[in-house]
Amino acid sequence: MIATIRSSERLTLIGRPVLERRRSYRIPLGPHVSIHVEDLEPASISVLSLGGVTIETARKPSLGACYTLQIDYGRSSARLEIRVDRSSLQELYYSDSGHSRVRYLVGARFLNPDIPALNVLYRIMKDHWIPDAIAEE
Repeated sequence: MIATIRSSERLTLIGRPVLERRRSYRIPLGPHVSIHVEDLEPASISVLSLGGVTIETARKPSLGACYTLQIDYGRSSARLEIRVDRSSLQELYYSDSGHSRVRYLVGARFLNPDIPALNVLYRIMKDHWIPDAIAEE
């Protein structure tokens, strides 16, 4: 059985609430936020939460590998260490003309973010908050 749950709904099982898997909201982002990830350029943020990030990149990362994520937002910036938890091939386009491309979707969690970095993440999430567009899995 597959169920989609909106943030305002609660799922119950035999009269007991089902614990939500996520501890913080995940906000879908577009190209509005500038990022740099060493060894994974070019990269962009697809989904952001206070606990981690989903990145789209043209290079395949190693599972369990750690990278430095630089986020520039307005006049603020944050450097965060991330650890890759999952990676999957999202798009593969082949062209005989040589304009082939590949795109990976990478799920990573933040490793011990400091308060200034969390403030930048919070500001990004607050500025891009759309209640009906919360990412769900």
